[in-house]
Amino acid sequence: MDVLRPAVTLMVRCQAVNVAPWKIIRWFPRVVENLNGIEESLASILEGDAPNKDLLPKLGKHWEELSHERAEDCCFQDMPVLEGWLVVGQEKVDEQLGRATQSTVYNWSARTPSECIEDLLVLCRELKEGLQHRFDRIVPVELTTLFKAFDLEEMVAAVSSFRFEHGKVSVSLEDRIAWERYGMQEFSQFFKHVCSLPQVLEYVKCNMSSNLLVHNSQLVANCLKNTVKKMVWENLGNVAQKMFVTEKGEFVVEFDRSQLVHMSVFETTYSLNKYFQLNFSSGVSVIAHLNEEFIISTFYTNVEIYQSLGQDACIVLDVALASSGCEAIVEGFHSVVKAQAQSGGQSNKVLTERAVVDWVFPNPLGYPSTILKISELFTKGCKRLGIRKHQPSTFFDARQRAAGKYNVSKVVDRHMAEKPRCPFLIKDDLKE
Repeated sequence: MDVLRPAVTLMVRCQAVNVAPWKIIRWFPRVVENLNGIEESLASILEGDAPNKDLLPKLGKHWEELSHERAEDCCFQDMPVLEGWLVVGQEKVDEQLGRATQSTVYNWSARTPSECIEDLLVLCRELKEGLQHRFDRIVPVELTTLFKAFDLEEMVAAVSSFRFEHGKVSVSLEDRIAWERYGMQEFSQFFKHVCSLPQVLEYVKCNMSSNLLVHNSQLVANCLKNTVKKMVWENLGNVAQKMFVTEKGEFVVEFDRSQLVHMSVFETTYSLNKYFQLNFSSGVSVIAHLNEEFIISTFYTNVEIYQSLGQDACIVLDVALASSGCEAIVEGFHSVVKAQAQSGGQSNKVLTERAVVDWVFPNPLGYPSTILKISELFTKGCKRLGIRKHQPSTFFDARQRAAGKYNVSKVVDRHMAEKPRCPFLIKDDLKE
């Protein structure tokens, strides 16, 4: 349904594990804006106007079929539409058929197409009020600080004021001042919090070159801003083509062929993303949105970008990203805890340790050398660790149903091929 589409899109996007917690600050006003537009369009329909096809695409597509005042004259995709009925009241009626009884009589009213539009208008208003109430109740104000300090979409939009002219990147003095000031106050507030964390204080004591001191907030913030600017305009780390994705899901390969000379920002109806029009020296113009997940990953995996960003900025970003998260992560961990619960009960300490190991480490079946060492401990034991010998358990298929079809079995083969959640925690010499 057109009315529910903005709210459904918001819910689906916020459920993604790879979404930064502060994106709701950007997306929620866009949803409210779309609902306001839908409300205005529905009100204009009652006055005789046609629906806005950008805001109400489904209704607009079939409006000519559904716009007759008499329900029996309406159709949907060449199928007749039946008249709708609404219960408007009920009453008790005495009946005398051999003995006195009472029966309930329901009063019905036929619904016209205009009444259906009125109901959609009520739904739109109540949906907007319900979303606003939930947003005000559960979204902390601190997320606004994180949004202004760390949102990559806003950072890239800010560097759209830059140009590439006469072989170098240039910007007007006013735009440069605005770009350097944007989010600086919010970054300083959060930076002060990061510097007060016990683990950060301990790290600073052991690392005299660290800039994680309160008075260095502007220095660390500039490292982040300048790195993003170089990634866009100078193709730092050779990642610019993957920073942007077109509507077809393709990377902007033009970054490797010519120089970006100008970019502009705009928004579209229903989309929660900002879109960038990228103009290149070759004359090619591409419209794309930002690939924020990829950008965050390059901060930690691309050597050039990591060196430009600096360890201190990465630590601050770590704390910001870990400040909140998708509830799907909690639900996923809860399912792991449930899977590790043993019949007969166990201590919370044992259950916690089993769940953490299961969650963090990859599936052991994909790492034969790790399995080999564990199996030796299981079968031979270890006096130093106080582990006794165990009777080895052997997998076999007596009926040989999987003979010649699977290495072991369908399930075991699938687990062996499954990608780990945190591959960097396990080093497998047989995989290298």
